[in-house]
Parts: sequence; structure tokens; C-alpha cells
Amino acid sequence: MNLEFENTRRFWGNEVVRGNLIWPDENVIRFVKRNYKPGNIILDFGCGTGRNAVALSKDGYNCIAMDYTEKAINFIKQKAKEENLNISTVKNTGFEVPLQENSVDGIIADGSLFYNKKSDNVTILTNLAKVLKPDGKFWANWRTKRDFLFAQGMDMGEGLYKLETGTKREGCCYFFADEKDVIEMYEMSKLSIETLDDYEYTDNNRTIMNSYYHVVAKK
Repeated sequence: MNLEFENTRRFWGNEVVRGNLIWPDENVIRFVKRNYKPGNIILDFGCGTGRNAVALSKDGYNCIAMDYTEKAINFIKQKAKEENLNISTVKNTGFEVPLQENSVDGIIADGSLFYNKKSDNVTILTNLAKVLKPDGKFWANWRTKRDFLFAQGMDMGEGLYKLETGTKREGCCYFFADEKDVIEMYEMSKLSIETLDDYEYTDNNRTIMNSYYHVVAKK
């Protein structure tokens, strides 16, 4: 793995330990509840603290929590044990998705896909599509070029930027997309986009703009 990849993995591993991300994302929960029933198998790709997997498991969904950081996997294992939750954990090491093909009903990827260059994102999406059952749906979010982090660092090519000194994410890489990028990535991955929506909000007295695309795709 390259240094940028390791910097990003280290940052998010530490975020898990700090416990900064503990509440489920209402957009993710709404997507699952609209499209799936308790008992369905949901893959939480890049699960982090497992905040979404935990909430869904409590509502009767069979969740697979997958992450590339050992800290995240250990955190969610302990959480599942303490609360007696039906959550399986799987550690991946990069772009692969080590599950059987056509084995999950739905996929959620909340804040886990925008750390690689465009061509690598296509590889990840393609691998995720393989494990999704026919007609299965896949929710993901992507940072847009309107986001406050855009261009705050070294241009690494293919929409990827390495953040500079002075931010808590120093050394981490972020991918920023426009609508054309998103459409092309999904087309190349053989996934059909059902909905593509803007989702934006501000922080710090409206001085920070967080800007995302929310995408629902179907196999």
C-alpha cells in the first residue's frame, strides 16, 4: 500500500477509537427501510464505528460490517458482543470485497468511497456489484467539487487530492466528483443509477460547506 493510503487508513482508525461517529445516518436508514425487510442481508462497506450496522441490526437486519482498519473491526466486534447483535465482521485490505458473488441483498457505503482516484473507484464499485444479488440496490455518497475540502492540497490526478499541512486530515487523500464523474463510474461498473441527489449542509456558522452526491444504484 502507498503512503497516502496508509495515512488515510490511520486517520480513520483513530477516528473510530475517538468515537466521533456514533449516530446512524438517517439517509442510510431511510434507504434500507424503504427497500428491504428485516432478515435481509445488508453489507455496510467501510463501516467505521458500525453506527449504521448497529442501528439496522437492532431493527432485525442481518448486517455484514466490512472495513480495512483493524481498529474498526475490533470496535464493531466488541459492540456486537456487548449488545448481542447479529453483525458479521469482515476485514478487507484494499479494493477487494471478500464475499461470495450474489450474496447480499443490499449495500450501503456511507463516507467510505471517496478516498481513491477515479479508476480505483471503478474497481471498488465493480467488486461491490459482484456480491450484490440481481436487482439488489446500493446506496453511496460522494464528495462533490463544491465541498470545502476540494482543492485543499496537492492534485494527485483523477479527482484525488492529498490534503496539506494545517488540517487534521493532513496527508489524507480525498476524491471529489462532478456529476459526469459519477455517471461514468457507475456505467463502467455495470451499475444502473436510479437516483442521484445533492445533499449539502453547513457547519461553523455557515463558514464550512459539506457537499455530497447521494446515489442509489441497482444491479
